[in-house]
Amino acid sequence: MMASTPFEPVKCHELITESTFGLPIYRWESVEMQNQRLNAWIMQNQGYKKTSVFIGYSLGKSQRILNAVKDMGEIYVHYSIAKLNMAYSDAGINLPSYQIIDPTTDMKHLDGKIILLPPALLDTKLLQKIPHVAYAICSGWMQIRGARRWRSADAGFAISDHADWNGLLQAVKESGAEKVYVTHGQTASFSKYLNEIGIGAEEVNTNYGEELSV
Repeated sequence: MMASTPFEPVKCHELITESTFGLPIYRWESVEMQNQRLNAWIMQNQGYKKTSVFIGYSLGKSQRILNAVKDMGEIYVHYSIAKLNMAYSDAGINLPSYQIIDPTTDMKHLDGKIILLPPALLDTKLLQKIPHVAYAICSGWMQIRGARRWRSADAGFAISDHADWNGLLQAVKESGAEKVYVTHGQTASFSKYLNEIGIGAEEVNTNYGEELSV
Protein backbone atom coordinates (compact mmCIF):
# COMPACT_ATOMS: atom_id res chain seq x y z
CA MET A 1 0.00 0.00 0.00
CA MET A 2 1.59 3.27 -1.16
CA ALA A 3 -0.22 6.44 -0.14
CA SER A 4 2.52 8.95 -0.80
CA THR A 5 5.56 9.43 -3.00
CA PRO A 6 8.95 8.36 -1.58
CA PHE A 7 11.11 10.91 0.25
CA GLU A 8 13.17 12.99 -2.15
CA PRO A 9 15.99 15.18 -0.77
CA VAL A 10 16.19 18.77 -2.01
CA LYS A 11 19.46 20.67 -1.81
CA CYS A 12 19.21 23.83 0.29
CA HIS A 13 21.27 26.30 2.30
CA GLU A 14 19.04 26.25 5.38
CA LEU A 15 16.78 23.46 6.64
CA ILE A 16 14.07 23.34 9.30
CA THR A 17 13.52 19.87 10.75
CA GLU A 18 11.39 18.40 13.51
CA SER A 19 13.11 16.04 15.94
CA THR A 20 10.32 14.15 17.72
CA PHE A 21 12.43 11.00 17.75
CA GLY A 22 15.84 12.65 17.52
CA LEU A 23 17.69 10.22 19.81
CA PRO A 24 19.75 7.15 18.76
CA ILE A 25 17.40 4.81 20.65
CA TYR A 26 14.66 5.50 18.11
CA ARG A 27 15.48 3.25 15.14
CA TRP A 28 12.46 1.69 13.47
CA GLU A 29 12.36 -1.91 12.34
CA SER A 30 11.47 -2.68 8.75
CA VAL A 31 7.78 -2.70 7.85
CA GLU A 32 8.04 -6.45 7.28
CA MET A 33 9.36 -7.03 10.81
CA GLN A 34 6.72 -4.73 12.32
CA ASN A 35 4.00 -6.66 10.50
CA GLN A 36 5.37 -9.98 11.75
CA ARG A 37 5.26 -8.72 15.32
CA LEU A 38 1.65 -7.56 14.98
CA ASN A 39 0.57 -10.88 13.53
CA ALA A 40 2.46 -12.88 16.16
CA TRP A 41 0.72 -10.90 18.90
CA ILE A 42 -2.69 -11.64 17.36
CA MET A 43 -1.85 -15.34 17.18
CA GLN A 44 -0.83 -15.28 20.84
CA ASN A 45 -4.10 -13.60 21.77
CA GLN A 46 -6.11 -16.08 19.74
CA GLY A 47 -4.45 -18.88 21.69
CA TYR A 48 -5.64 -17.28 24.92
CA LYS A 49 -9.13 -16.51 23.54
CA LYS A 50 -8.39 -12.78 23.65
CA THR A 51 -9.73 -9.97 21.47
CA SER A 52 -6.88 -8.05 19.83
CA VAL A 53 -7.36 -4.28 19.96
CA PHE A 54 -4.88 -1.91 18.31
CA ILE A 55 -4.76 1.75 19.35
CA GLY A 56 -3.44 4.09 16.65
CA TYR A 57 -4.16 7.33 14.87
CA SER A 58 -7.12 7.24 12.50
CA LEU A 59 -5.10 8.73 9.64
CA GLY A 60 -2.12 6.85 8.30
CA LYS A 61 -1.32 4.54 11.18
CA SER A 62 -4.65 2.71 11.23
CA GLN A 63 -4.40 2.02 7.52
CA ARG A 64 -0.90 0.59 8.00
CA ILE A 65 -2.16 -1.68 10.78
CA LEU A 66 -5.19 -2.72 8.74
CA ASN A 67 -2.96 -3.74 5.86
CA ALA A 68 -0.55 -5.57 8.18
CA VAL A 69 -3.17 -7.79 9.86
CA LYS A 70 -5.49 -8.37 6.90
CA ASP A 71 -4.98 -12.15 6.87
CA MET A 72 -5.40 -12.74 10.60
CA GLY A 73 -9.19 -12.70 10.97
CA GLU A 74 -12.25 -10.45 10.91
CA ILE A 75 -11.37 -6.79 11.35
CA TYR A 76 -13.57 -4.11 12.90
CA VAL A 77 -12.75 -0.40 12.97
CA HIS A 78 -14.21 2.65 14.69
CA TYR A 79 -16.25 5.00 12.51
CA SER A 80 -13.58 7.74 12.69
CA ILE A 81 -11.14 5.31 11.07
CA ALA A 82 -13.74 4.10 8.55
CA LYS A 83 -14.36 7.68 7.36
CA LEU A 84 -10.69 8.07 6.50
CA ASN A 85 -10.60 4.60 4.95
CA MET A 86 -13.35 5.80 2.62
CA ALA A 87 -11.21 8.78 1.66
CA TYR A 88 -8.36 6.40 0.82
CA SER A 89 -10.72 4.34 -1.36
CA ASP A 90 -11.98 7.48 -3.09
CA ALA A 91 -8.35 8.30 -3.90
CA GLY A 92 -7.90 4.90 -5.54
CA ILE A 93 -6.03 3.19 -2.71
CA ASN A 94 -7.36 -0.30 -2.02
CA LEU A 95 -7.61 -1.37 1.62
CA PRO A 96 -8.40 -4.79 3.11
CA SER A 97 -12.01 -5.56 4.01
CA TYR A 98 -13.32 -4.48 7.42
CA GLN A 99 -16.53 -3.83 9.29
CA ILE A 100 -17.55 -0.74 11.23
CA ILE A 101 -18.23 -0.95 14.96
CA ASP A 102 -21.70 0.12 16.04
CA PRO A 103 -21.17 1.49 19.58
CA THR A 104 -24.90 1.32 20.33
CA THR A 105 -25.04 -2.47 20.08
CA ASP A 106 -23.90 -5.28 22.34
CA MET A 107 -20.20 -5.93 21.81
CA LYS A 108 -20.29 -9.68 22.39
CA HIS A 109 -20.02 -10.33 18.65
CA LEU A 110 -16.54 -8.72 18.73
CA ASP A 111 -15.17 -11.46 20.97
CA GLY A 112 -11.97 -12.84 19.44
CA LYS A 113 -11.95 -10.37 16.55
CA ILE A 114 -9.33 -7.79 15.52
CA ILE A 115 -10.28 -4.20 16.35
CA LEU A 116 -8.76 -0.83 15.48
CA LEU A 117 -9.54 2.19 17.67
CA PRO A 118 -8.23 5.78 17.80
CA PRO A 119 -6.31 6.96 20.92
CA ALA A 120 -9.25 9.10 22.08
CA LEU A 121 -11.14 5.92 23.00
CA LEU A 122 -8.59 4.70 25.52
CA ASP A 123 -10.16 4.42 28.98
CA THR A 124 -13.68 4.79 27.56
CA LYS A 125 -16.79 2.67 27.99
CA LEU A 126 -16.50 1.43 24.41
CA LEU A 127 -13.17 -0.25 25.09
CA GLN A 128 -14.50 -1.61 28.37
CA LYS A 129 -17.52 -3.15 26.62
CA ILE A 130 -15.41 -5.26 24.26
CA PRO A 131 -15.07 -8.79 25.72
CA HIS A 132 -11.73 -10.36 26.68
CA VAL A 133 -9.65 -7.37 25.56
CA ALA A 134 -5.91 -7.34 25.06
CA TYR A 135 -4.90 -3.96 23.68
CA ALA A 136 -1.73 -2.63 22.14
CA ILE A 137 -0.61 0.96 21.64
CA CYS A 138 1.05 1.59 18.28
CA SER A 139 3.39 4.57 18.58
CA GLY A 140 7.04 5.45 18.19
CA TRP A 141 7.12 6.07 21.94
CA MET A 142 6.75 2.33 22.44
CA GLN A 143 10.40 1.91 21.43
CA ILE A 144 11.26 2.58 25.08
CA ARG A 145 10.42 -0.28 27.44
CA GLY A 146 9.05 2.02 30.14
CA ALA A 147 6.60 3.57 27.69
CA ARG A 148 5.13 0.15 26.98
CA ARG A 149 3.67 0.15 30.47
CA TRP A 150 1.91 3.44 29.77
CA ARG A 151 -1.77 3.18 30.65
CA SER A 152 -1.24 -0.50 31.50
CA ALA A 153 -1.31 -1.57 27.84
CA ASP A 154 -0.89 -5.28 27.15
CA ALA A 155 1.62 -4.57 24.38
CA GLY A 156 3.34 -1.73 22.56
CA PHE A 157 4.58 -1.57 18.99
CA ALA A 158 7.02 1.07 17.77
CA ILE A 159 5.14 2.15 14.65
CA SER A 160 5.37 5.79 13.66
CA ASP A 161 4.92 8.09 10.69
CA HIS A 162 7.78 10.25 11.99
CA ALA A 163 11.36 9.80 10.85
CA ASP A 164 13.57 7.87 13.25
CA TRP A 165 17.15 8.81 14.20
CA ASN A 166 18.62 7.42 10.99
CA GLY A 167 15.91 9.01 8.87
CA LEU A 168 16.46 12.45 10.41
CA LEU A 169 20.21 12.24 9.85
CA GLN A 170 19.70 11.09 6.28
CA ALA A 171 17.36 13.99 5.52
CA VAL A 172 19.76 16.53 7.01
CA LYS A 173 22.89 15.19 5.31
CA GLU A 174 21.27 14.75 1.89
CA SER A 175 19.95 18.31 1.98
CA GLY A 176 23.50 19.65 2.15
CA ALA A 177 22.23 22.45 4.37
CA GLU A 178 24.80 24.82 5.86
CA LYS A 179 22.48 25.63 8.77
CA VAL A 180 19.81 23.44 10.37
CA TYR A 181 17.03 24.71 12.65
CA VAL A 182 15.70 21.99 14.93
CA THR A 183 12.18 22.18 16.31
CA HIS A 184 9.80 20.01 18.36
CA GLY A 185 10.98 17.01 20.31
CA GLN A 186 14.58 16.21 21.11
CA THR A 187 15.81 19.61 19.96
CA ALA A 188 18.74 19.96 22.37
CA SER A 189 20.16 16.49 21.79
CA PHE A 190 19.72 16.48 18.04
CA SER A 191 21.10 19.97 17.44
CA LYS A 192 24.07 19.22 19.74
CA TYR A 193 24.89 16.08 17.76
CA LEU A 194 24.66 17.91 14.43
CA ASN A 195 27.10 20.54 15.67
CA GLU A 196 29.47 17.80 16.87
CA ILE A 197 29.60 16.26 13.38
CA GLY A 198 30.22 19.61 11.72
CA ILE A 199 26.71 20.64 10.67
CA GLY A 200 25.74 24.03 12.09
CA ALA A 201 22.48 23.69 14.02
CA GLU A 202 20.42 25.50 16.63
CA GLU A 203 17.16 24.96 18.48
CA VAL A 204 13.97 26.78 17.59
CA ASN A 205 11.46 27.06 20.41
CA THR A 206 7.81 26.45 19.63
CA ASN A 207 4.67 27.56 21.42
CA TYR A 208 3.20 24.10 21.97
CA GLY A 209 4.05 21.58 24.65
CA GLU A 210 5.67 18.17 24.58
CA GLU A 211 2.44 16.20 24.56
CA LEU A 212 2.90 12.44 24.62
CA SER A 213 1.05 11.34 21.51
CA VAL A 214 0.31 7.94 20.02
